[in-house]
Amino acid sequence: MFLLPREQGGREASADIWSLLVDKSVLVAAAAVTLAAIGWGIVEPLLPAQLVRSGATPGVIGLIFTVASIAYGLSAPVVSWVSNRVPIRRLVAGGTAAMAISLPLLSLYKGAIPAAVALCLVSVCYAFMLNPTSAELGNAVDRRGMSCYAAVYAIYNIAYAIGQMAASGFASAASSSLGFLQVLLCVSGALIVFIPLLLVRDSSEPQASSPPFPR
Repeated sequence: MFLLPREQGGREASADIWSLLVDKSVLVAAAAVTLAAIGWGIVEPLLPAQLVRSGATPGVIGLIFTVASIAYGLSAPVVSWVSNRVPIRRLVAGGTAAMAISLPLLSLYKGAIPAAVALCLVSVCYAFMLNPTSAELGNAVDRRGMSCYAAVYAIYNIAYAIGQMAASGFASAASSSLGFLQVLLCVSGALIVFIPLLLVRDSSEPQASSPPFPR
């Protein structure tokens, strides 16, 4: 709180929240958040069981996910650097395509170390899908001259929750009749199908790439 700037933004007499909530930029970013949550959410309930069948202990499984979390954190500066040079929509679409390609690798490599490498790759792709969406949401607010960031970040949380629930429901329903690889291929196919949606551009959005994080 002490690091927040003293300057205050402009105040609106009556912010048109509804027009912001139906903004294409906001909806596309929310879709990207949902897809990212689905991509990672399908891994969490199924990969540990797959690793147990391969002989991994609970401690090793926890270490694998810890290493993947570290890879996610270390990739943040890279995502920020790329976001300054590539339009956010293309960056998120590229991360989604990379996630679709990397997910099936989790079932192709056996053993703790190959699984950890594959999960780190998925985690980095997840960062490229998810991290830039906060900037896109903030930019949508800025383009309308508003300051109601809480509204769009509430959409962020709701979209993520929807993706997590969808992934958990699909994992529960499909794991009894499909193998691990088949489930991952289904999710990868869904990610690829929705990539064109992520490239839909709002007419109010500038051509140049946006800053990696909202100001």
